[in-house]
Amino acid sequence: ITLTIDVLLIGALVGLEAVAVYSIATYLVSFTAIPNRAVQKVAFPRVALWWLENDRSSIGRLYQDTSTGLLFWGGILFVGFYLASPAFVLFLGEEYEMIGIVFAVFGLGRMIEMITSINRGIIRNSPVYKYETYFSILFMVVMIGLDLLLIPLFEQRNPGSGIVGAAWGSALSF
Repeated sequence: ITLTIDVLLIGALVGLEAVAVYSIATYLVSFTAIPNRAVQKVAFPRVALWWLENDRSSIGRLYQDTSTGLLFWGGILFVGFYLASPAFVLFLGEEYEMIGIVFAVFGLGRMIEMITSINRGIIRNSPVYKYETYFSILFMVVMIGLDLLLIPLFEQRNPGSGIVGAAWGSALSF
């Protein structure tokens, strides 16, 4: 949903050319999140079982272990893709020169999300599961608000850089 909202706002506020650059940069970031998605598929059922058994210590240990592992593996992928961003620009053309900065900003937001690892599964399976819905709504409101503020601000200061504002809006809302 994050990408869809950003793309709609970038298309409306900056232009379709910027949508192409932003989309490619965020798709590259999605590759760095592969370890996070894999861990969640395995961890969420365990967390649900441990909540049923009221085994909070196992949940805590799993949270710490997954946070450390995701920071390591996600960080390796993040740094690798960031270092490769000039090659993407060479391959795609100079009009994609903003890929590196958008990748870095949006990617840092995703790294923060990875550091918190399985928190969503912990909340979703806990007695306070209802709050996950409220957090999701809050996330969307904050992201849209930041995008509406930052895209025009960045675009006004440097035409074509509104996509960096969108990346900051998304990253800060994580």
